[in-house]
Amino acid sequence: MAELGVVVESIDDWYQRLIDDAELATYSDVRGCMILLPYGLQIWSKIRELLTAEFNKNNVHEVYFPTLISAEIYQKHMGNYECFHAGLPDNISDTHTESLYVIRPTSEVVFGKYFSSIALSYRDLPMLYNQWCNVFRPEMRTRFFLRTTEILWQEGHGVHETFEDADRFIFTIHKSYEKVLLGDLLLCGCSGEKPSFDRFPGSSKTLTVECMMQDGKALQSATSHVLGQHYSKKLNILFQNRSGEKELAFTSSWGTSTRDVGAVILTHGDSSGINLPTAIAPFHFVIIPVGFSEDVVNYCMKIYENLLKKCRVFLDLNQHHTFSAKKWTYIKKGVPYIILIGAKETNSNSVFVVSRSDNLYENTLSLSEFDVKISSLLDEHDSRLKAKAQDYFKKNTNSFTSCAELLSYFKEGGKGFALGYCYDSDEVVASHLVNTALSVRCLLTPGNSGEEGKCIFSGVKTNKLAVFAKSY
Repeated sequence: MAELGVVVESIDDWYQRLIDDAELATYSDVRGCMILLPYGLQIWSKIRELLTAEFNKNNVHEVYFPTLISAEIYQKHMGNYECFHAGLPDNISDTHTESLYVIRPTSEVVFGKYFSSIALSYRDLPMLYNQWCNVFRPEMRTRFFLRTTEILWQEGHGVHETFEDADRFIFTIHKSYEKVLLGDLLLCGCSGEKPSFDRFPGSSKTLTVECMMQDGKALQSATSHVLGQHYSKKLNILFQNRSGEKELAFTSSWGTSTRDVGAVILTHGDSSGINLPTAIAPFHFVIIPVGFSEDVVNYCMKIYENLLKKCRVFLDLNQHHTFSAKKWTYIKKGVPYIILIGAKETNSNSVFVVSRSDNLYENTLSLSEFDVKISSLLDEHDSRLKAKAQDYFKKNTNSFTSCAELLSYFKEGGKGFALGYCYDSDEVVASHLVNTALSVRCLLTPGNSGEEGKCIFSGVKTNKLAVFAKSY
């Protein structure tokens, strides 16, 4: 946090203050649930737009499935997965389950039931659906956007002809997540495969994007799963193959959530407030009149109409707050640039610009110079955010060759991502990381040179390079 100016608060207090100051969300009467306020919803909507564009490129179709799932079906197919426990009664087998329902924690079962109910041919595959919805999961300790009882997210579900088809598609979706998270949202982190002991329940492979936050912790930001025939066997998802015979299909699922909003706050925020990449900023420029003479307002309107053709802009004509109060409101909201226009700027045909990502640097530009630089100003804003995040990521990513070295680093206050070769074994890893809060976040894809090293726990030779970190 020190590199970005956050030095006096705990990161929890700072994070919550930034959400409050930017008016992104507030508390609900229901424990663990948040009320998403207009500005917070606008940011989430921009992320949705970016992801939807990626899904559309891959012929994913939007649908909506019910929130309620039959408790009998849920218990039969998902009840043994504790991570999706939804408050089912202990004596469910003795209950009249035809009148009992579960509020969805995830939708593999309900999608699977639908896929099993329709006549599918290999000609129909892949069948790729996505829904934007809410799910519910019990949480002991909740935190806005990062971990809530009600989660806003997207979940995609696919049916495929072969395992290889499912695997290729999930890799494509994984790359789409990388493009949005690491490209558009300017986050920094590692991308790879979850170890076998940390895959999504029932999956053959789970890919993940793990982003580093300002406290060095990892935030699992998007996951994609090759489910093989696990749910097809449970739910009898069949298709007619190329020989005219019935065959079990292969399925996939993928998802991300409002955690992405939290990731942006925890990556780019500073002591003054949140800091938004241009891709998801509701406004790129906010124009604030300093005084409301006819000349000043008309000049503001001229600038506004010009900017409106090129980017997202808001003209704040509210006269009930001072220009200074309004300026700080938009600084806290992470607007990339704030333009102040008074009589001086109007008479000199200029603009006074405050740059959010450049330590609130103030500069006066002629109107003609400003008009030419609009695009480059937005690029510069993103470049500064990306450079700060990359610098922090690089400074806090280290490699280790032994378990003792890794544990000593974190015990002495080290933070961030630790890289070390790791043989994919739950027992080996768990026995060494017990009581450390560390976990294997992902296994990086081996390079083309086929590098190998010794597992830092067992000494076994392996090409699996693991990312270790504390996490949210």
